[in-house]
Amino acid sequence: MESLKKYNDWQNVLDYAHEEGYQEAVLKYEELLQKITKRAEEEHKKLIETAKWLLSLGMSIDTISEKTGLTKEEIEKL
Repeated sequence: MESLKKYNDWQNVLDYAHEEGYQEAVLKYEELLQKITKRAEEEHKKLIETAKWLLSLGMSIDTISEKTGLTKEEIEKL
């Protein structure tokens, strides 16, 4: 009976540690995802500015799309 109590106690400790570790991992994942998303948005803004500049120089939409990776539709909206 005593060994069953010890087993249950240890199982509870392990379950708690597992849950805490999981929650910590989720928080770190969410923080990393936010950083990556923000960086991607900043890079996209830079590409838009570059495309605007290239358009002002008279470069074709096809060439701008090829060089920036933006779609032709995105560039046409500029």
